[in-house]
Amino acid sequence: MFGEMGGYEICSVCFWEDDLVQVRRPSMGWGANAFPLIVAQQNYWRFGAMEERFRKKVQQPKDDQPLDPGRRPIDPTRDSFEEAGSSAPWPEDLTALYWWRPTFWQRSRRPAAGGGPRTTGRVSGAPDIVVRNGCRTAHPAASGAVTLPADP
Repeated sequence: MFGEMGGYEICSVCFWEDDLVQVRRPSMGWGANAFPLIVAQQNYWRFGAMEERFRKKVQQPKDDQPLDPGRRPIDPTRDSFEEAGSSAPWPEDLTALYWWRPTFWQRSRRPAAGGGPRTTGRVSGAPDIVVRNGCRTAHPAASGAVTLPADP
């Protein structure tokens, strides 16, 4: 994972730039990364990087790289995020932005009808769980869905 949360470090495994605004609003397509976090997660499982153009720059995860317990991709059927135009204050503890943790600040909100972003079926032949680096998490197909951007 990253040293300082929101420090705009680039992950050597997937090439995601740590942008707290995009973690807070993972369907948002502007910020430090060209793609929303939910699309970057899908791209990682498609071709091994958050964007295809970074495939030659990423490294394989090492067995000794830490993985936050419970780390998993965003699941629109269980994870709820605020809309891009929301003016809610930031949580005091920024780790509350991590949707896989019990302290997730939006835990009491229910996902939007339709599960938020569109989803497709399982990805055949993909592993269900890889537990190494923060980027290597339960495969989206393990939850029965692969996340795609919401329709405009």
